Amino acid sequence: MQIKKPYLSPFSPIFIVEYNLHRQISKAVEKVIKSDRTGERWLDYGCGNRPYEYLFSGKAEYIGIDVEVSGRDKTLKLADYYYDGQKIPEKDCSFDGILTTQVLEHVVDPETYLMEAFRVLKPGGHLILSAPFVYQEHEQPYDFYRFSSFQIIKMLTKVGFEVSECKKTTGGLEAIAQLLSVWCISNLRPPIRGGTRLVSLLLCFPIQILGIFLQKIFTDSRELFLDVVVIAKKIA
Repeated sequence: MQIKKPYLSPFSPIFIVEYNLHRQISKAVEKVIKSDRTGERWLDYGCGNRPYEYLFSGKAEYIGIDVEVSGRDKTLKLADYYYDGQKIPEKDCSFDGILTTQVLEHVVDPETYLMEAFRVLKPGGHLILSAPFVYQEHEQPYDFYRFSSFQIIKMLTKVGFEVSECKKTTGGLEAIAQLLSVWCISNLRPPIRGGTRLVSLLLCFPIQILGIFLQKIFTDSRELFLDVVVIAKKIA
């Protein structure tokens, strides 16, 4: 069965973060998985509603796991099975690759989480990971950390991974526009039916479009950004 690519609405109040994160993760998966190599097993570690499953369709076996209790409603989780949040119920060296996106900030012990990924990954296998650097509190009360690019690299190296790529998803102006959009949708929604849609259209949409436009015309140090996407390898 062909898995469809999820639709990202430009009128979403978090379009900037969704679009840029999805673009970078898609590029990372395409870089690691070759179209002429099939039969691999990939684990989506904290899969949520499986937004990246379509990237593996016809290329690799995709397995999604998650925890039952978190800040996300269980109806938004489409895991193949649930686990206790501590130990992945799989043997050592079971997977050719692991994808974990926007999960690390919700984990009480990130280092143990990464050690489990290292354990079930085959030697030479890849880990694709994304985590936020600047964003509002979300999935409360299960929101514990934010990560700089240096911190992510240090943590992965300590566990035993070799980082081959570390990219920031946005520049500073896009990050500012996204945060302003999130503030608007969180604080200015009128208590009427359709209030969220109204604020998204009249405020969030033009703010984000302006941020995207300004980002393209101004130089940027990329020291302020929303998320980081990393490709790492378990050294054989």
